[in-house]
Amino acid sequence: MRRMFLSACLVLLAAASVARAQECDRSDDSQQMMNICAGEDYQAADAKLNKAYQDLTSSDDAGGKRLLQVAQRAWITFRDAECAHSTAASQG
Repeated sequence: MRRMFLSACLVLLAAASVARAQECDRSDDSQQMMNICAGEDYQAADAKLNKAYQDLTSSDDAGGKRLLQVAQRAWITFRDAECAHSTAASQG
């Protein structure tokens, strides 16, 4: 009986810490809280970017969408090449 009570208490404590860990508290500068806040910031920025992209692609004609895709693919190629160049000295 005592073991079951102890197990139940541990489960409740773990659940409470997980629930607490999901809320961003900018006054807490621990690494865990900075990660949680950064995750929330990322989610907000990603939603804003997706909305802007949807607005952009919904207003373009077929030619404009094709040109946007070409530009995006060129940027991705540039990004990957730039990343490879700037990190080449630290390989291995």
